[in-house]
Parts: sequence; C-alpha cells; structure tokens
Amino acid sequence: MPTLYITGLSADGRSRIAERREIDPDGRWFEALRLADPVTAITSSSPEVALFAAPTVPGGLIVNIYPWRAGQRTPMHRTVTTDIDVVIQGSLTMHLEEESVELTVGDCAILPGVAHAWESGPEGAIAMYCLVAGEATGSDIGRHMPPLL
Repeated sequence: MPTLYITGLSADGRSRIAERREIDPDGRWFEALRLADPVTAITSSSPEVALFAAPTVPGGLIVNIYPWRAGQRTPMHRTVTTDIDVVIQGSLTMHLEEESVELTVGDCAILPGVAHAWESGPEGAIAMYCLVAGEATGSDIGRHMPPLL
C-alpha cells in the first residue's frame, strides 16, 4: 500500500517524520495536512543545510516532474516552500536530519520547509514535486537564499 509521510521538526528543531499513514485504496478520502502558513517557522537552522529561495512568489505554486538517474543525490537543503512530492516510477530515499525512508511508486511526502535530501534508487525514479511558496520566517529572515537549482 502507498504511504504518506508528513515531515516536521523534533523538539530540538531537526527534521523528522512526524506522521506515517498507509493510503488504503479501498478507504475513504482524508485530509492529509492543513497549514495556516505555507512554511514552517524555523527557529534555528544548521549552517550545513542549504536554504534555497522559493521558485515563485509567496503564495504561488510550481509543479515539477523530475526524472532521476540511478544513484543521483541532492545536498541536504530546505526551501521557503511546502513541498508535496509523489514518486511516480522507481524509488527515492528521503533523507531527513534524524532519519531516512525509502519511497516507492505511489508514496508521497509533505515537507513544510524542513531540511531534506533526495537520493534515487538503483533504477532511477520519476517524481512529481508541487511547491507552494511562502516567506522567510524565524531564523531565515535576512539569510541569503540562492535560487533553487
């Protein structure tokens, strides 16, 4: 069964999986997440985690379909967005500061501005990324943000 992973922050401000929920194909619809603000306020952030600017204006949305080569990996990073990510083909490992989990076809992850990295499996992957842009808050205010790669 596909799984939904909702990420959040631990008591010490590190990214982790806050909730795992199997998606029952015979079940009823459910609200996965409701946010008052598009991005989680980060009170402090590790300098090793890159912070990228949102790819669109606050409140805007961008949807990317991204093909991954086998073994491709991103650096640990955050964006000033809430990301809703779905694996369409292959597998991706989502690395968080406190744990990692493999996502396979149909699995999805919601990342409200938390630190993460992606690594594709041995056969590569195709994923859809929906990013809802917010504004810098907390310790991100005034921090230099290069454009999202």
